[in-house]
Amino acid sequence: MNKTKMKPKKTSLKSGTKEPDKIVSKKKKSNEKQEFIEYFTKSDLKNTIEFAFDKTVSNELPEEINRFNLIKKRTYCNKMDLIIDYNNRLLNGYSRIDDFIMTYLAIKWKIDKKDYKDDEDPKGKEGNATIKIEKEFLEDLYNQLFTPRFVKYIEKWVDNNYHLNIDENNKEKAKKFNPVLQFSDRHCKMLQSISLGMKISIPLILHFAGMYSIINVNNYLERAFDYLFDLFSHDVDLHSKLWESVYSRVVVTKNSDKTFWNYVEIEGNSINKLTAGIYQKLIVDIIPKYE
Repeated sequence: MNKTKMKPKKTSLKSGTKEPDKIVSKKKKSNEKQEFIEYFTKSDLKNTIEFAFDKTVSNELPEEINRFNLIKKRTYCNKMDLIIDYNNRLLNGYSRIDDFIMTYLAIKWKIDKKDYKDDEDPKGKEGNATIKIEKEFLEDLYNQLFTPRFVKYIEKWVDNNYHLNIDENNKEKAKKFNPVLQFSDRHCKMLQSISLGMKISIPLILHFAGMYSIINVNNYLERAFDYLFDLFSHDVDLHSKLWESVYSRVVVTKNSDKTFWNYVEIEGNSINKLTAGIYQKLIVDIIPKYE
């Protein structure tokens, strides 16, 4: 498969640069071989991902618009190659890629221009982002980028690339384990769809966190990713299923590791508190790395 790396052009930052209103793209003829395009690339700048908007949209755009800084979450910086690889593989088959690019650019533009504002509380209570500002950004992200067409495309992509066989293994364990704690192939596909949604969102979500000085990044990420569970879980309460799975593994140690629990209780912790910490780690650190 041929790969085309879109290297951003060097452009000077122009104060009068206008927001682009259309994509300037070259359509391939139907008989031409489709190239694999690297929409996302690793920047020469540390902890930074680039999307070459100045190559796909307009060469009049400032170079800074291409950059997404992930420094707010070290875990994602260490998994940058994985995020870039999956994002590019996903986008190369999407028929509405031009719409996707323009929406991604419009949201990035608003972040960079600090167009997400709260006139009633301009300074904010958590960094520079109030609840109102954060909600407005996340609603833009999930209502505009994750259209019904894009959501269905992600689910179809997962179906075509899914290779596990959980249901067959569950048949042998059905009598041994609580069915509430078991995950089926359908559940795993939902989680993989959510993971893909996380990967495609991470550049925008973390860039927003940096621009608006989010303080508690893990809490912010947990709130941000909650939208994806609503989009891909359908009639299944994956939140409860994941919580119960974590809780069951925490509570079983109550008798097997009494020394640890004596220390935990002295420190003022509880089963629910420990479960919440592990659950958050699962959401913000583990599921985004799902392959």
